[in-house]
Amino acid sequence: MYRYSSVELPPKIYAEAVLVSATGESLLSSPTLVTSKNVAQFDADPRLLKETENRLRNAKFEVLSVGRSSISIAGPPELYQQEFNTRLIARERRVNKGFADFAVGTYLDSLDNKPKGEIDTSKTTWANEVAGIAINEPIYYVIRPNIPAAFPPIIDRSRHLQVPDDIAKGLKCDRLHQLGITGQGVKVVMVDSGWYEHPFFRRNGYRGKVVLAPGSSEPDRDDNGHGTGESANLFAVAPEVDFTMVKADVALYKRPWRNVNAIDRRVAGGDRPKTRYHCLQLGKRPEKPYSISF
Repeated sequence: MYRYSSVELPPKIYAEAVLVSATGESLLSSPTLVTSKNVAQFDADPRLLKETENRLRNAKFEVLSVGRSSISIAGPPELYQQEFNTRLIARERRVNKGFADFAVGTYLDSLDNKPKGEIDTSKTTWANEVAGIAINEPIYYVIRPNIPAAFPPIIDRSRHLQVPDDIAKGLKCDRLHQLGITGQGVKVVMVDSGWYEHPFFRRNGYRGKVVLAPGSSEPDRDDNGHGTGESANLFAVAPEVDFTMVKADVALYKRPWRNVNAIDRRVAGGDRPKTRYHCLQLGKRPEKPYSISF
């Protein structure tokens, strides 16, 4: 369920401009499941990408990142309404903001016949370049803050896991560790709230690096703590993994709306080494049980 909200539109809106692909297939409307085998059919012509990037900049949009099929952009709501001949509104939806704590989240939408959060461009001067605009939704990480300490707190071992030993043992990774299989040479990218070099990591010799997603800042901070906590699970399984955190700093602690299109060409390929594993966990609306996490 959602309803119109009296909340004002944010001063800056983050979105993804999905371009018309070279094959005619659209990420926004294709009935085909996108996989590693067919993802290339959604790529836009490189010349169209460059021309559209320049046109967006000339229209005063902030271009955050250019991918193979889309361009991450930001700008004031008035600019979107003017360029794409639409009206933007704020809606309220029930969301999970932490464990069983349900609350109201504000989402943006346009008054057209497209799915929620999508701007129709078919009747605009952008129709030959942009298949549609996907508006960034606020994301709430499911976590509670804790006090940083090098050693885990004393817990009831019958109800909780001790990190890293219990996780490694529970997944039978301890046997692999004894054989010298510790994740060395494996590259893993995690998209989350950030990665703080916690004393726990230093004590255990865990290492990682941070890449800022478009619109994010402060690579040495993780004000939410979710990404830092999730990486501890990864290190418990593969302590010598080549770990990269992509900080997607979104609707946390009254920060402005941020772009969550974090897996772009800099991580999935392009000018960065290709990565074998990507990890992304987000909270979703609770209409269906499986939508809480995906």
